[in-house]
Amino acid sequence: MPQCKFLGIDSGAALSKEFYEKRLGGTYVEGLVGAKNGTFSANVLEKGAYVVKELQHFSFTYFLSKYFKGNLIDLLFMDIEGDEYELMKDMIDNPELYPPICQLNVEFHDSSKKTEIMLPLFNKLFGESSYVAIKGGFFFSQINKFHLINVKNDECLKKYFIK
Repeated sequence: MPQCKFLGIDSGAALSKEFYEKRLGGTYVEGLVGAKNGTFSANVLEKGAYVVKELQHFSFTYFLSKYFKGNLIDLLFMDIEGDEYELMKDMIDNPELYPPICQLNVEFHDSSKKTEIMLPLFNKLFGESSYVAIKGGFFFSQINKFHLINVKNDECLKKYFIK
């Protein structure tokens, strides 16, 4: 099995920093990531409950250019509390801006409220992109979670899927 280096961004240093760095031996960056740079509303866990705060976000392309030194992402976990729709659309529409991602685990939040966004995105995701869903699930009627694999990148196929 290939060895991976861990790079994570999260707003909750109290919960995440030690886990990311000491337990996973990776790099922790305090902040939030989305499709664009700027200050946006975000759901943040504080004292066991989610609260909405206005916080600085890094665009995913900026985050990668500043912190990611590789040429391939083995596995990307995306749980970005609502900005996943815009980021996934950008990743599908502009793949040249991102390194190849072999596996992607993404949570789509508030999907029942976002069908006008979700349906065209899923049409592109499953029709035009490099990804195939190998597992999907629905949680709490608000979150759709998918595990996707890249079936068009030769390096990903050799590394994980073709023996």
